[in-house]
Amino acid sequence: MARKIPGHTAIPEGSYRVLITKSPRFKEWLPYVQGVPGFEGIRIHAGNYPDDTQGCILVGENKLKGMVVNSRIWLHRLMKRIQAAENKGEGIWITIL
Repeated sequence: MARKIPGHTAIPEGSYRVLITKSPRFKEWLPYVQGVPGFEGIRIHAGNYPDDTQGCILVGENKLKGMVVNSRIWLHRLMKRIQAAENKGEGIWITIL
């Protein structure tokens, strides 16, 4: 199994289950990416710069080099879609390429 090296390694390619759980770090309900080899606590959350993440996935728009914009808007939209799918009994997955 590959070892996570902060600032140098990325989430390995593959499909991972996504669950909405309470984040101990952020103290709010956020998407949790389950079963990532070599990683623990991978979340999908808002943020604007690389320093806003320690390996998690930031959502938003890629309009400015080195920055994610409108992150909170897109996180809210994503959460609504995930919750709607969960309410229908659908499994939620993310594929990393």
